Amino acid sequence: MGIDLTPNFSPNVKHGDPEWNERYAEFNNPNDYHNGGIWPFISGIYIAALVAAKKYTLAQEKLNVLTHFIKKSRTKNVVFGFNEWIKEQEGNAMGQDWQTWSAALYLYAAKCVEEKKLRFLMKYEALHLILNC
Repeated sequence: MGIDLTPNFSPNVKHGDPEWNERYAEFNNPNDYHNGGIWPFISGIYIAALVAAKKYTLAQEKLNVLTHFIKKSRTKNVVFGFNEWIKEQEGNAMGQDWQTWSAALYLYAAKCVEEKKLRFLMKYEALHLILNC
C-alpha cells in the first residue's frame, strides 16, 4: 500500500512498456523519482485544485497527509525537510531536502485550504507565511 497522495506521472512505466528506457532500471523504477514518486509540489497543486472544486474535506485530508511527509528529510536534523520527492511505497524522503518548490506549494496549499479559496499570494504574504510556519 502506498502513500495517499498524487504520484508524479501515473500510471508507472514498467519494464516491457514501449516507453521503458533501460536506464530506468537503475534510476527510475516504478514508484520512484519521475516514475510515480510523490513530489510535494505536485500534491500542493492537487490540493489547491480540490479547493477550487469545493472539495474542502478532501483537500484538508490530503493537506494533513502532505504535512506529515514534508516534515521528512534525508538529513534528519530539521523540523521540516521539504524534500524533493518521497518514495511512494514506504514514504521515505529520497531527494534533496529544502526544495523551495516543495515549500512554496505546500504553503500555498495550506493557505488555500485555510481560506477555502484559491489565492494569489503577494510577496509580503509569502514571506510572512514562511517566517511564521
